Amino acid sequence: MTAVAERKVEPAVLDAPRLPPGEIPGLDRVAQRLARGLAQTLPGYGLEARIATAAVRPARAESWHDRVAGDAWIRFAIPEISSHATVTFPFPLIVRAIDRYYGGEGVCATDARELTPAEARSLRSLGKALAPAISGAWGEVATFSPVVEDAGHAVSRPAAAKLDETLAVQEFTLTDADGKDWQMTCAMPQEPLHRLPGLKSDAAPARDVSPVWSRHLREAMMDVRLPVRTVLSRPDLSLERLLTLAPGDVIPVLLPAFVPLSVGGRVIGHGTIGEENGRAAIRLERMEGGFGR
Repeated sequence: MTAVAERKVEPAVLDAPRLPPGEIPGLDRVAQRLARGLAQTLPGYGLEARIATAAVRPARAESWHDRVAGDAWIRFAIPEISSHATVTFPFPLIVRAIDRYYGGEGVCATDARELTPAEARSLRSLGKALAPAISGAWGEVATFSPVVEDAGHAVSRPAAAKLDETLAVQEFTLTDADGKDWQMTCAMPQEPLHRLPGLKSDAAPARDVSPVWSRHLREAMMDVRLPVRTVLSRPDLSLERLLTLAPGDVIPVLLPAFVPLSVGGRVIGHGTIGEENGRAAIRLERMEGGFGR
């Protein structure tokens, strides 16, 4: 006997575009709102920059960790979904901003090292200021109350997720006063986000559909034949009567004023019994459930 490999069957929706695997609709709008919150919060901490967003993309936690190696990070707990978010900043950008915050000129050593106690406190303080921006960005989707758990530099690698976990990574480009671009990210485990009703209800992005193909599909569907059924009567008989039935017996039938018409077990209308061209027929009196004109 030849073994047949099991095939995975997925339901299809005609004319509906498919999202790339792993992507969640609605996250790009969250990123845009977070960018506005960052633009309002960062200047108070010495970070004067224009902020632009990129499309939110899924990424393996291990590859994201490698990509932000050397960055400063702030980790937030998101208790409402038993999850967390990690925000990363380029290390040189953040230490210069902290220096300016304390009245300096933003000129300081930016080589890879552990944060000083003062820098760590300032980073946590920045995290507390960013928490309302994160909460506001998600406000249309869910109620989040981010709490700063920890902050540090990538030499003390952030435990953002299991390394084999998939993250939803929001990327931002910060352009400073000198015109230099810096990359910032906000990463969250993707699995809890799939359970948020506010994201599930978002429509998938639109795509162009050939009008000729749509017309041919509609015409083909209009030719599909469906069995329409009706029940004229449902007489009740006792078990004793059923057991004694024999050819020639007469069962009284009471015809109702209106009989139902159904397709696939769903009632689509009601009608009256009559005759047309010498054949029994049903005259439709009303339609149900949005059927008919």
